[in-house]
Amino acid sequence: MGRAASAAARKIHGRPHQFLGIEKNPRAAAIAELVLWIGYLRWHLKTKGEQPPEPILREFKNIEHRDAVLKHDGVDSKGNYVRPRPPEWPESEYIVGNPPFIGGKDVRAQLGDFDAQALWKAHPQMNDSADFVMYWWDHAAELLTRKDTPLRRFGLVTTNSITQVFQRRTLERHLSAKAPVSIIYAIADHPWTKVTSDSAAVRIAMTVAEAGKWGGKLLDVVAEDGLDSDEPRIAFREGAGAINSDLTIGVDVTQAKGLKSNVGMCSPGMKLHGSGFIVTPSEAEHLGLGKREDLEKHIRLYRNGRDLTGTSRDSMVIDLFGIEANDVRQRFPEIYQHLSQTVKTQREEQARTSSTNDAKAYAKNWWVFGKPRQELRPALTGLSRYIATVETAKHRIFQFLDAEILPDNMLVCIASDSAADLGILSCRFHVTWALRAGGWLGMGNDPRYSKSRCFDPFPFPAATDKQRSEIARIAEALDKHRKDVQARHSGITLTGMYNVLEKVKAGEELDADGKLIFDDALILILKELHEELDAAVAAAYGWPADLPEDEVLARLVAMNKERAAEEARGFVRWLRPEYQIPRFGSETERKQLDLGQPEERAAVAGKVAKPSFPSDPVDSGCRRPRGPRPAR
Repeated sequence: MGRAASAAARKIHGRPHQFLGIEKNPRAAAIAELVLWIGYLRWHLKTKGEQPPEPILREFKNIEHRDAVLKHDGVDSKGNYVRPRPPEWPESEYIVGNPPFIGGKDVRAQLGDFDAQALWKAHPQMNDSADFVMYWWDHAAELLTRKDTPLRRFGLVTTNSITQVFQRRTLERHLSAKAPVSIIYAIADHPWTKVTSDSAAVRIAMTVAEAGKWGGKLLDVVAEDGLDSDEPRIAFREGAGAINSDLTIGVDVTQAKGLKSNVGMCSPGMKLHGSGFIVTPSEAEHLGLGKREDLEKHIRLYRNGRDLTGTSRDSMVIDLFGIEANDVRQRFPEIYQHLSQTVKTQREEQARTSSTNDAKAYAKNWWVFGKPRQELRPALTGLSRYIATVETAKHRIFQFLDAEILPDNMLVCIASDSAADLGILSCRFHVTWALRAGGWLGMGNDPRYSKSRCFDPFPFPAATDKQRSEIARIAEALDKHRKDVQARHSGITLTGMYNVLEKVKAGEELDADGKLIFDDALILILKELHEELDAAVAAAYGWPADLPEDEVLARLVAMNKERAAEEARGFVRWLRPEYQIPRFGSETERKQLDLGQPEERAAVAGKVAKPSFPSDPVDSGCRRPRGPRPAR
């Protein structure tokens, strides 16, 4: 401590009774109070250098032993909490906290059915899928904006998933309220130092909020080292300005709205809820594949994220969607017995220990996937291939999968066989959008592709047929190049290819393994294909290919706003009109789709409710509107 700081500290008269707290665990509450006294006494001796007044330790009872987010009036005969509600917190000027890190999907499992139900009932404004820490953020923000509140600021340590959709909604609600709060300090992604053998794998976020409309300071970690030591080294890049709900400064992509043009086109893959569905090819043969008639329609190739970015397991999956249990027993008895011994027993046990409607439904329909994705299946019907990307992955890579492959829940699927759509999704503009809109997640702190934030609001370019043809040509070449490399060199993964590509683009030196991949995967060709694709898509948008990232985001957000306005006037730029219009279109559009050949239908549809043409297509981020494309 320097002389000036030491002199200032001597003027501070703080005592433990000024530090209030709530702790549910009685042992932790006692420890917290003891730590307060230890900290106070160390500060007193260091700054004042004299014996503290006696009695040295006093019983202030300022650490309350109770629940911080749930209060109730007891439990009824069925075990339900009576009148669950948010508790009051002690009046204070500042709130600082490090709430429990429990993901939204794990709240019920961690807290138990009755506590989870009571929590959600006590906080109806919260989304049930929000992480547990967000209940602290929400309550602190509510206290911050109360009339005559003594609270000046609050600061919380949360998981770095605070930038994900379900957490972000809590922040958005308070940042845009009539009595708003502002984030005045934030670190969106910070390592949790010296806590595990691999500290870099645990990532947190920090936010400080104040009532009113204020600018803030945003710190981005640019380098980190020595995380498991007593002297970690972390370097930051500092930015200033209004901090958005996704903990960014500048263009607020969270304001983009989902577009009708993209509806029904994107979905996660199958969520099995039972490992017994997955079988090896030899197990599939033992269960009747090749012997039982029509079983080949129900034991299909299966791919998850690791299969796509790493080395494929060549797994298969038993898919009995649309078949009743009695039919399964009669037609595929080996399959019936296998699933009875594996999936059925797992689901019945889960139903006994969980009162959720999902658990009951899974147990009742035990031979079918937990989430068979009824909305995705018709979208893929009739396609020979579709586009997929891994939900959480280091590199945002889109690729074609054969229609025979059933996708796992951790794959995000786009129901299009169009190489032009693959190219647009693979271009720099969309990847930049996805990285900003999707946020980061997982032990590797990897970018996450969210259907609702990355795909649904994304405005595809209103490309001409010639432009789409050029984009498709390059995208086909890109997809073929990667698949050919992996066919020749089974040890090269997509992650390995793109690790080397990123190093080449950054001008970094390659190690021996990197040089081998550089040669075998023909990385310079991969680089050229991406550059050509970026230029072709930029031409379709009518923008320069070398736009800075912030300008790309600004134009895409502006285009999203224009497209939403078009759709409100009745003009929708459907991605697959022949599939989407019968299901999601207006009555007028459905009637027009029934007229003539595809080319004629597109021409007719293009005459309906067109928006006015903007005076400057580049500045507005929009090219001349046209009707739906012909069926491909």
